[in-house]
Amino acid sequence: MSAFEEMQAAQLAVLLDALDGIPLSDAERSTLRWLAGWKRDAVENIAAVIRRARTLATNPIPPGPSASWGEQVTAAVREVFPPGVATAILGDDAMGPLSYRLMQRCQDTGRSPADVLRGVDADDRDFCARADYPAAFLANRVGGAL
Repeated sequence: MSAFEEMQAAQLAVLLDALDGIPLSDAERSTLRWLAGWKRDAVENIAAVIRRARTLATNPIPPGPSASWGEQVTAAVREVFPPGVATAILGDDAMGPLSYRLMQRCQDTGRSPADVLRGVDADDRDFCARADYPAAFLANRVGGAL
């Protein structure tokens, strides 16, 4: 298997994970395989949109200005990260510092918490799944995400 094929297979897994439980036709799988050959950030952004759409389908009232800051941060973490990683981040004792860093960055940039989290380098977002303290790690990375 070539390096491109390995990369494509890994990125296809990201897309299929976002679509977990959704039946796909052969044509749809073929299109996903083609799409998986694109830039990593493009594939991850598409997977994030799929996860966000799935979240909104189960919770049709998205957090807005009336939602508390904690609710907005929780929704953003769940939107940007796969379920297991989101649970680990939200259960970390360092959620307070992460929430504070997100608030600072949102105020500085005018961006939403989810947009700030998506602005963290893709490799750093991936590492959260393996970090002992994922919220602490992410809080450090959010400080530099523009």
